[in-house]
Amino acid sequence: PATATVCTGNIAIFSDSTGGGTWSVSNSHGSIGGGTFTGISAGQDTVLYTIGSCVSKAYVTVNTSPAAISPASATICTGSNTTLTDATGGGTWSAQNGNATVSGGLVTGITAGVDVISYSIGSCYSTSVITVVNAPAPLSPSSASVCVGSLMTFTDATPGGVWNATNPHANVTAGVVTGLTAGVDTIIYSVGSCFVTAVVTVNSVPTAITPAGPV
Repeated sequence: PATATVCTGNIAIFSDSTGGGTWSVSNSHGSIGGGTFTGISAGQDTVLYTIGSCVSKAYVTVNTSPAAISPASATICTGSNTTLTDATGGGTWSAQNGNATVSGGLVTGITAGVDVISYSIGSCYSTSVITVVNAPAPLSPSSASVCVGSLMTFTDATPGGVWNATNPHANVTAGVVTGLTAGVDTIIYSVGSCFVTAVVTVNSVPTAITPAGPV
């Protein structure tokens, strides 16, 4: 082409039907070898193809590419978020498909699958690959109360998960919670790296009532 636009770090291919010439560039905004121009820094450069004292020219605009997105890849659960950042200001965030959304670098998992998040400045962009995995269904009930020494049961419609309690106020086995000591505990149901929670309040059992006097 007689003109081209390329991002820093990317290439443009030039050709000339007359063989035997030498390729060069007029300044340091790009480099060229065998007709392959690589953008180095933002600005205007001229590609020269020389045979003896005769020269053909093409003009290249080099635009700044955004810095690499951090992180370059991530895995999140449906309904959860992760934050991507780019050191180059002034860009625009977009998602390639409907598996995730992005706003200001905040990515939300929508449906299971892979999405590519782009950060664009003009025609130049950087990308990050996001893998979205299904989170378990919400626990039922979402909260409960139980007495010390008593039982209650949580259920989840997503099979294959692992149950845990976050502290010693309760324990849980296959969704069955036993109150151990008075306090608040969080029950966790995990499938892979994704999880849902429910809060259980463990209440002390009153001591036996004794009559205050003769009945």
